[in-house]
Amino acid sequence: MKKRLKFCTKHADKDANQWKAFLQGVGDFKEFTWYPRELQPTFQKLRSSWTYMTKQEKKKPAFQRPKKWFKREDWKKTKKIKIFGLTTSTGKQLCFEVPFGRNQFSAAEWSGFLKKRVAPFLHKCFPQKTSFHLLLDGERLLHAPAAKKAMRESGISTLTDWPGYSPELNPQEHVWSRAEPHLRALETGVDSFSEWKKKVCAAVKQYPASEKLVGSMARRCQDCLMRHGAMLDE
Repeated sequence: MKKRLKFCTKHADKDANQWKAFLQGVGDFKEFTWYPRELQPTFQKLRSSWTYMTKQEKKKPAFQRPKKWFKREDWKKTKKIKIFGLTTSTGKQLCFEVPFGRNQFSAAEWSGFLKKRVAPFLHKCFPQKTSFHLLLDGERLLHAPAAKKAMRESGISTLTDWPGYSPELNPQEHVWSRAEPHLRALETGVDSFSEWKKKVCAAVKQYPASEKLVGSMARRCQDCLMRHGAMLDE
């Protein structure tokens, strides 16, 4: 909470336009899950929209969600992909798949993505600039020595005082919350994994008014200060 308050106090005077001049983009990783055809009916049932209920109704079995959606043998049939998304202050969006799995995605591999995908994208979006300032999530991989070296070589720096575990202070998180329902709307229920993967980035890029995302940092900081640094869900 103290780190969040310190960060938001430091940047409290920035308005939306100043944030857009200060940051060239916000980025983050997100995992998406594919459900095979035989699990689709159960998945659709369990992901039904929230229902308004009284305190008494919350305790009734009909309103309880299972702790585990699928049995272990069924869950093994699902597949996941990991996506890196970046939204610039001008509203341009970069989205690509990265290796999924704890031991399958290293800082060295991420450094390659920085040089081959992220840096060229930023140069294309901001042809007059030679350096770029980004807000990236606190995931260790993004800030490992190899990644820092690649960023220096590409003219990329990060917002180092951003407080970790603060999803509402990274606007890219809002893209993910919109992408999930968009993705499910694009699904046919019989998509193969390879077909489904092509729809993920399409869903991510359906985020509306993306040019306002970086500027929303002004409101996010003020909201956090009003909560005295508390998390949004508190």
